[in-house]
Amino acid sequence: MKFWKCAIVAILHQAFLQPSLAKENLAILLDNSPNLGRVANCYPRRSIATAITTVSDCGLSVREMISEGSHAADPVKWGPGIDRYLSWAWGTCGILLIPNSPQSFDTFSRLKLAEAVTRLVSECGTEAHGYKGGTTKFGPKGVFTLAVNGRPRRPNSGLEEE
Repeated sequence: MKFWKCAIVAILHQAFLQPSLAKENLAILLDNSPNLGRVANCYPRRSIATAITTVSDCGLSVREMISEGSHAADPVKWGPGIDRYLSWAWGTCGILLIPNSPQSFDTFSRLKLAEAVTRLVSECGTEAHGYKGGTTKFGPKGVFTLAVNGRPRRPNSGLEEE
């Protein structure tokens, strides 16, 4: 399992440097299941959303997400009230997994979540969209909203307070 974790982290890091190559490599490692973040709703360029000023920070946020727990490829149950993180952040990039209702429960792996984040950033974390990020429905049941957006920098450190 350690090999897969390292391979996915390397590909996700590549995604923020060379998005087209990373998509091809992700397709080889992960199957393309429905409702796992396929349709992106990018924030408008003129929105008040904070821009992701360092897009590679999203790769580090994803690395933190994948590093949680023992097996990133194992499906786990997600939902309100479950003792599991639903947000990750690094530098100027924030990732949120938002249940659409108090009954929003679904089962998926952190690797599937990482794949959806990569797709969302490669589509919406671009100059054409003002590096604002965006949202997508997520999960096999589509009962979550996945959001990627910028976070303000804290003076002198470059990181926002947690």
